[in-house]
Amino acid sequence: MSISPSWKKLIATQLQINFDKLGPPAAYVSLATVRPDNTPANRTVVFRGFAGEDHKEATGWESDLLVMTCDKRSPKMSQITSNSAAEICWYFHGTQEQFRISGKLHIVADGDPASIKPLDEHVCRVSSPDSEKISWPNLAFRNALKQFGQDSFSWQAERLRQWYRMSPELRATFTWPTSKERGEGEDWKKDVPETLNIEGVDEETGWCKGDPKLEDGYKNFVLLIMEATKIDHVLLQSGDHRVYRL
Repeated sequence: MSISPSWKKLIATQLQINFDKLGPPAAYVSLATVRPDNTPANRTVVFRGFAGEDHKEATGWESDLLVMTCDKRSPKMSQITSNSAAEICWYFHGTQEQFRISGKLHIVADGDPASIKPLDEHVCRVSSPDSEKISWPNLAFRNALKQFGQDSFSWQAERLRQWYRMSPELRATFTWPTSKERGEGEDWKKDVPETLNIEGVDEETGWCKGDPKLEDGYKNFVLLIMEATKIDHVLLQSGDHRVYRL
């Protein structure tokens, strides 16, 4: 399987065009899963890129796996565990086109369960130029790979890289109580951080230096990896329609 298939290149190109026109909202997608009672569940999430890749700098890896993030206490965790079938609906307002991406969701939490091992076939190493300047997310990624002693791709290193990429405000929400735990009113806000800032990268482990609550939030932080099996693309103005079956 090609790590850079034509459908992936098309999505990346059109996303950049729409991002230039609309900004971050271009990365918002609708993610549909199936509840245990077989009813549909839909919500808006943010596309975080392709696993192992950074659109701003080389990481040494590439894949055709779409990444989203989630709090492990979210209801969609049990939905995905019982039925991994899912579909992304992605409308690009700037170019008036729609992608529907069907496939299977994989959860990356603590540890690397055997269930995500097949995903390694979708990730490959690529050459990347040495750079004196490297972002904290990618520095953490490299250090974590060294710590795990792996020449191959590590899903825990990828999870850590994505944690670094979160905004301090969003990172903090992973320490907050769930809606069921909050009770009435907003008193719960007195005891939670509004931001979780990272102050540096541990050179040996890749772990983030900063607020001790970073560790609490990270325990609740998981990746949702979409393994695509079908991509349906339509241009609404012209009616041009193409389906990619994998």
